[in-house]
Amino acid sequence: MNLNSQDYGIIGGGILLSFLGAFATEAGIINASLAGTITTWLPRITVLTILVGIVFVYLSRDLLGGEIVQNLEVVATGFLIYAVTWWPHKMGYHAEALGGAASSIFGVFTTGAWNVFFHTLTAAVFGLVSFGFYRFWEMSQEVNA
Repeated sequence: MNLNSQDYGIIGGGILLSFLGAFATEAGIINASLAGTITTWLPRITVLTILVGIVFVYLSRDLLGGEIVQNLEVVATGFLIYAVTWWPHKMGYHAEALGGAASSIFGVFTTGAWNVFFHTLTAAVFGLVSFGFYRFWEMSQEVNA
């Protein structure tokens, strides 16, 4: 891998912060109310982060061009679909499903049908992202042939 020390620092820092948060919650340093706030807002910030990343893909289009941009667009499209469907999935559907009113918001499908839809879509979206990365690998094979 071609990661530099800054990359390892960001990755390691995120993992460390996650573990520290879990340990602090388990130890009672973070109470249930704060844990609820964290688990509500961090996924929302994650969606915002995905959208910012997609903006950077768009801004790089003219600089990179060709097959690289096409591959980046496949990856970005997968993440965009995930970001757009995350809100109704987590904030609408799951919140309502816990209260039993999901079908009143999302129409005629049962809770089980919506579970299958949203979770299959999530798997398909990550499959699309993986396909975009596969295209990068395929492109590298052509360069090295």
